Amino acid sequence: MATSTLSRLSKLIAESVATIEASCAARSVEVPSIDSAFTPGSEAFRMDPTVAQAINIVTASAYQIAALLEPPPHYKAIALGALLETNTVEILREAGRNGTHVVEIAKRNQLDPKKNARLHRNLSTYYMFREGSRMSLQTLVYRQCLTQRETPGQARRHLRHTPYFLGFDVLTISLDEGWMGATSAVTTLRDPKTRFSGDPTDAPLARTIGSNVPFWVWIEQPDQEMRLQRFGIAMQGVAAMQPAAAALDRGFDWEILGVEDVVVDVGAGVGAVPLALAKSYPSLKIVVQDRDTVTAQANGELPEAVRSGRVKLQGHDFYTPQPVKGASVFLLKQILHDWSDSYAITILK
Repeated sequence: MATSTLSRLSKLIAESVATIEASCAARSVEVPSIDSAFTPGSEAFRMDPTVAQAINIVTASAYQIAALLEPPPHYKAIALGALLETNTVEILREAGRNGTHVVEIAKRNQLDPKKNARLHRNLSTYYMFREGSRMSLQTLVYRQCLTQRETPGQARRHLRHTPYFLGFDVLTISLDEGWMGATSAVTTLRDPKTRFSGDPTDAPLARTIGSNVPFWVWIEQPDQEMRLQRFGIAMQGVAAMQPAAAALDRGFDWEILGVEDVVVDVGAGVGAVPLALAKSYPSLKIVVQDRDTVTAQANGELPEAVRSGRVKLQGHDFYTPQPVKGASVFLLKQILHDWSDSYAITILK
């Protein structure tokens, strides 16, 4: 009898877990327990490109197994969004490893404790929270990567740049702008005016917010400072989970470049990959390009390299002519996936 899909997925997971554990043993690091606090140090196990690839295989296989065996988790995003926006995860962080009673949580976030409990119980099935005792919601403990950066009594308009909290911004973008776009997705797909359009102003989010400019321009407007800063921090969070060394180890032989060569990172964000390049190849000249508001944030990430003159920060809209001529390498990492084919071709030209 042919091997079943379930068996093949199980084998992929087992082989990839063995790869992860072997790498961790060689580097004297551990994969943290689900009960462990989330800190930058706890994520050290990810910083091997081989492990990063193995993690992708494990999670993709696990998602497929879940899709085969479980009913659709349609309440997950709703419950998570509600608990994030009502500061519930922050209340639990302050309570420590023993958690706190759902009634005490409700006193602080002003929610109905019964509804609060139902939201927690739903997410407990995904190991985001834990019930402290059988048939009871007395104590609830959560994975601390969801934590916010302010206490529940503070407004969230001042976003602190703290690596410990980067995961929160990735989630809130998905549950804020992502949800807003989702509400108009079907309408946008069916509307004859936008059905076949690749224009960013015809995207679902643009329809929801009534914007006639692309997302990147919208978040730079005066009343969107929080979204702009949150997006920059979130992209640092994504970069932190994707070892910059992986970009250096695959696809191009950086050793062939010399002191006269120039590398231009187009749409570099706050400069995670240029920083890794500057450290690994100190003779390279590097130009970090992004919109002016983004390169202003990048300056804080690359101060020594910028002061030395080896790294140059350059405001640039990649729909305008490329100002750097004769560069040895133009690097575009995680850029083209944001654009339709016609716009991607324009960027490359």
